[in-house]
Amino acid sequence: MNRKEYIAGLDIGTTKTCCVLADVDLETGGVDIIGVGLAPSDGLRKGVVVDLEATTEAIR
Repeated sequence: MNRKEYIAGLDIGTTKTCCVLADVDLETGGVDIIGVGLAPSDGLRKGVVVDLEATTEAIR
């Protein structure tokens, strides 16, 4: 049975938040992308968090 581990990447930008979810086969080193997402960001200005609550909601 193949052992797997999941990894996620999150890019929080001023205008959008992007994410990717992958599983890694620990025996072979193979990576499969199993999900991606894109949503508008809120609460950031010029790459700086100006409203923590709005930024948190954008990530959810």
